[in-house]
Amino acid sequence: GSAGASFQQIGRDFSGVSLEVRPAYPVYCIYADESGKTGKYLLVGSLWVLRSYDTMKITSAINHRKKELDFKGEIHFKEINKGNLKTYLSLLGAIIQNSSAISFKGLGVLRSGLYSVDDTLNKLFYHMVIQGVAEENKSGRAVLPRNLQFRKDTEELSKDKLSIMEIELQLQNASKSIFNDNLYVDVVEVEDSSISPLMQVADLFVGSISRLLNKEEGKEGPKDIFAKTFLEAFGVDTKSEALEGLSECVRFS
Repeated sequence: GSAGASFQQIGRDFSGVSLEVRPAYPVYCIYADESGKTGKYLLVGSLWVLRSYDTMKITSAINHRKKELDFKGEIHFKEINKGNLKTYLSLLGAIIQNSSAISFKGLGVLRSGLYSVDDTLNKLFYHMVIQGVAEENKSGRAVLPRNLQFRKDTEELSKDKLSIMEIELQLQNASKSIFNDNLYVDVVEVEDSSISPLMQVADLFVGSISRLLNKEEGKEGPKDIFAKTFLEAFGVDTKSEALEGLSECVRFS
């Protein structure tokens, strides 16, 4: 009776001041990293998980494989050498086996003539996300409306703060102007790769595309073998694509 009515009333009044309710859309869960600050190409790369429960599934598959291999510490592209190549390829196997709901995307630009590397990285992260969303939506693989969770690897505290503010603002603008408010920008933050196997996978991906594009002449080493195996496993082909406001861009997907 009356108790029910007053309770509903309280509920209504309270919702006015409560936190914005997160819509129950599926997600684009993005883990992003950068590479090539000293190379010919400056690059960003990302791992996209298209079903939220798969973040757990992939994380536990990687952790399980690490345990089997007695692999301690972080997975890092730059650590790959002759002695551990087999181990890294076995870890890659665990990623491939659990790849039905993931995809990889990257964007790169020639570094020469760039005014600001940090500024360019923010633009690359933003454009990579926007192009990725458009692509997943158009292909029908992961259609809008969706929540967007974007995490990038930590760099330096003050720089991270600024770049997150910048990327978040651009994504919110894009949500309105490009995606008709069908992209709900839920999380934009930095995450320390040491606690995130998925961020470590993003590192492997961006390390691989960087290796391909920034390779100096010389014989093929363990990193080259890993990079090729990784990219071929996910059918990455490299194609050049112009992007407004940036000189010649290279895109991976």
